[in-house]
Amino acid sequence: MDATVLLSLKKIPCPKKDKCPNVDCLFQHPRELTSTTSDNSGAESNAEISDRKRKDDSEAGNPEPPKKRVRSGEEGRDDAQNQSALVQAVSRKSIPTKPDEAKPKSLERSVSPPGLKRKSGCLPLDKFQGSPKPSAASQIKLASHQPSSTSASGTHTGPAPPVKKSAKPEALNPRMVAKPPAKFETRLKLLKLVHTELTRLNDNLKKSEQVDKSQSAAAADSVAGASKAVTNGGPDKKASGMALSDQERILVALEEEEKAALDKPDIYTTAMRNTYMKYKRMTVEQWREFCSSKKNAEKSACNPTDGAKPVITGLTPTQEVVILRRLLTPIDNLSKHGYVSSIPSTEDIVNARTVAKMLQGWEKCARCDRRFQVFPGRREEDGALTSGGVCVHHPGKTYFQDRQPGDKSKQLKRYKCCGEAVGDSSGCTRGDTHVFKVSDVKMLASIINFAETPENEKPHGYPVCFDCEMGYTVYGLEVIRVTATSWPSGEVLLDVLVRPKGEVLDLNSRYSGVFPEDMVEAEPYSGYDPENPPLPTEIPTTSEDATRRKYKIVGSPEAARELFFSLISPSTPLIGHGLENDLNALRVVHPTLVDTILLYPHKQGLPYRMGLKMLAAHHLGMKIQVEEPGSIRGHDSAEDARASGELARLKVKGEWDRLKLEGWSIVHGDIVPPP
Repeated sequence: MDATVLLSLKKIPCPKKDKCPNVDCLFQHPRELTSTTSDNSGAESNAEISDRKRKDDSEAGNPEPPKKRVRSGEEGRDDAQNQSALVQAVSRKSIPTKPDEAKPKSLERSVSPPGLKRKSGCLPLDKFQGSPKPSAASQIKLASHQPSSTSASGTHTGPAPPVKKSAKPEALNPRMVAKPPAKFETRLKLLKLVHTELTRLNDNLKKSEQVDKSQSAAAADSVAGASKAVTNGGPDKKASGMALSDQERILVALEEEEKAALDKPDIYTTAMRNTYMKYKRMTVEQWREFCSSKKNAEKSACNPTDGAKPVITGLTPTQEVVILRRLLTPIDNLSKHGYVSSIPSTEDIVNARTVAKMLQGWEKCARCDRRFQVFPGRREEDGALTSGGVCVHHPGKTYFQDRQPGDKSKQLKRYKCCGEAVGDSSGCTRGDTHVFKVSDVKMLASIINFAETPENEKPHGYPVCFDCEMGYTVYGLEVIRVTATSWPSGEVLLDVLVRPKGEVLDLNSRYSGVFPEDMVEAEPYSGYDPENPPLPTEIPTTSEDATRRKYKIVGSPEAARELFFSLISPSTPLIGHGLENDLNALRVVHPTLVDTILLYPHKQGLPYRMGLKMLAAHHLGMKIQVEEPGSIRGHDSAEDARASGELARLKVKGEWDRLKLEGWSIVHGDIVPPP
């Protein structure tokens, strides 16, 4: 049929009017959506469309191309008009159907608009930049016909809140594993057996709860005034709501079956039978305790805590010391990694001083790798301590970002301080001066010589946890704080600031936790009194409920070393993390060490090592060295010392568990080997 005839039929009203069953009726129907009339008010009429199409047909026979391209806006309006007509036609259907009669699926699918006769070479509307933007008036009218969310009283309540997606319930089917231990039918049969016992126990628990409630209610009614207590919740709430739901029982059965399939695939059938018998022999009270622990575990998972895991060895402090001596870490063959087992000779010290004089103070910056000159005692011309100006650097360590699934691109190494990639900039922080570190043992001895731990008639008696904080001076990295705690109690024995030998370049407060005001306000301290140890005191600050520490300070690293020697003897175990750094900073040679770096070695061995922060978080659940956004607190040497001690106690626990398996026991308080 010719297009002109079809368009003419659209002007004739349909004889059946609203009862017309045809979706794409050729006749005209009254419009039902006022918004559609408004949207198509600017569209072309049917006569204009017919005239334009006749013009296109006449131009098709002309070999010359058209001088002007057909505007995409007209075609867009034409498409919009036809689309609106089809939507209206679909909405007009009013065929009576029975309530139970299902609608055909074809009515649920979206209807695509009929194809238009376009001139060859014209692209469809979706190939252009976009459809024409509706006018503001049409948008307002269209919005007025959209349904709004209202409350029961008819008032507007705004958009509905997002619905939280609940966990998808699981069916009673064995979970998929990489290597199934048995056929699916066998796994399903054993799973159902376990679930049957869980259901039996749960039903018995529900009956027990009902009996308890009835008995408590009867007892309350027999007492004067007890009815009010029952109304307020009853006197006995011990057993209320302990029974598991259907989904919880399914999850318990699935977890038991999956655990047997993964952990014991070789004896899977036997493991499942043992699980079945475990629940078959379980009493109602035992099931009540199981359900209670299950629900408490779910609550604790929803509200996680940051508390540390307590280390329980089952031993007395004296017995822990006995086991600790089995965990000593020898350092005789670790000199290349910084551990010092003997004092450098006088000849080595003289040679080191000769080399230092030849270098004339030229060092390499430990932060930006630039060469600079340092002037102990200050330069005569201007009183400067270093040359080279400011130090632009990145204070944070480098790391690799986690690779996304499917990402095979090269990962960039970035800085933790600012997130910049290595090489993007010279630094994000400016230091007043350059700094350096001396690692050579002979050069360290040329500044302050080492000393072996002397014999002590009155040592502390227990092992000592030890940690130092260092700052940068004109002699490199020097000790500025010494902390010692008792093991295993964690009592602080010594916590004192140290005035370094050289002029201070940078206290390294970001990591040391020692600030200039701490050094200025510290009280001088000399000698060691066990009744009055040099410990910091808390002083109030201008902010509410805030305090800071006021430390004691000693005049030199040698004085701090003497204080430390008053606590220990050569046989006293020293516990710490990376003890070579702390002992070298204090210039101490000690033979009895328990270094957590060696107790918890890196899988690649030295010089790679595990950080104390990571070890404490992984093994103890302890958060140390926490960096708060916008503030610089630094490390707390007392906190680090205690963390090292707890890591050592965890190793003591593991060693004692191993010895018990070998037959060791405790007799009259003494640890006795197997007979």
